[in-house]
Amino acid sequence: MKIIQRLDIPSEVNSKEQLLAAIHNGARFVVFQYCVSVVALSMVRYSPAILILDTTRIEEKVSYYNRLSRFFGWWSIPYGISETLRSIRLNSSGGIDMTEDIMLNFNESMFATQELELVKTNQLFIKPNKDIISCFDRAMSDLVGVIDFKEVVIGLFINTEEYETPYLVIGINSAIELSQCDEVLSNALYKHFTSHTKFSFIDLNADSELSKRLLLQGHMKGSN
Repeated sequence: MKIIQRLDIPSEVNSKEQLLAAIHNGARFVVFQYCVSVVALSMVRYSPAILILDTTRIEEKVSYYNRLSRFFGWWSIPYGISETLRSIRLNSSGGIDMTEDIMLNFNESMFATQELELVKTNQLFIKPNKDIISCFDRAMSDLVGVIDFKEVVIGLFINTEEYETPYLVIGINSAIELSQCDEVLSNALYKHFTSHTKFSFIDLNADSELSKRLLLQGHMKGSN
């Protein structure tokens, strides 16, 4: 899957040398989250990766994206309120730092196009909010004695296409092959999640970059 990251780079930074100097002086590429709700559907969206040069700019961006959530995020029940609050907390804590990913994939053309293909990525997941983790833990408790889990990890996959909603990825380490417990897992999860919630399952035993990143960045069942 090709991942195109939108960028917001101020016009005064237009070369690699200027960008490296700015980062050396503390500038960061930051993505902010906001929530938009339509009737019963709550959608999480992300800003471009914004080059933050100073505290004034980050305060402006935090305020702007938090206002979007406050105006448009509340109106879905039950997730509109929780996703709005989650977005506000995430932004207020500084957003998602994408600097390493941007510099791993640096291309001179990104100054003109204001976008960059992420061939190499480090930040694939963020931890779900407390409500999602609570539902997830209840679903896993329903499977005690049904499936012997060695490890279970959940993460919100955020490296989606521009208008694709981030979705939940669940990593499973079990004596049973993932394909054999997929249906049982899905049935247990949809007892506690709404029908429009999207899940994807991966095998933690697979030596893949996706499973490694999920283990590092996701929430492991039983952890705080």
